[in-house]
Amino acid sequence: MMTMHSVPSAYQRAQAPMATGRVSGPCGMAIAIAAAFCNHQESEIAAPTRSAASVCDARHIAMYLAHVVFQCPARQIADAFRRDRTSIGYALRRVEDRRDDPAFDTFLARMERFAESCRDMMASPWEAVSYTHLTLPTSDLV
Repeated sequence: MMTMHSVPSAYQRAQAPMATGRVSGPCGMAIAIAAAFCNHQESEIAAPTRSAASVCDARHIAMYLAHVVFQCPARQIADAFRRDRTSIGYALRRVEDRRDDPAFDTFLARMERFAESCRDMMASPWEAVSYTHLTLPTSDLV
């Protein structure tokens, strides 16, 4: 248990992102896409623990999408997935090596196209509209 003056342990810091629920932003989008295409739960892919090989594959794909499609730096991906930055490099190399298999390359290319569509929608002008300059009419009926 933490007191007011104690420093959180490495374990507590690693668990902190899960307190907020899902991973958000581009890394969260990459996790959601990999989960849907690879038929795994988002929570499995985002888990900080070791997993079955198929979950690790999906996690590596999510990391790859976050880096290649969403242009996230390795440090941001490492923080989102609660992994060391060198683990992100390993995952990216592993996915790149698997692209030699035509079936995997086709599968990954489909995910990349979908992720690019999501990225483009996230960056659409409708997302960037600021409503702070609008004033709402006041009503005497309230």
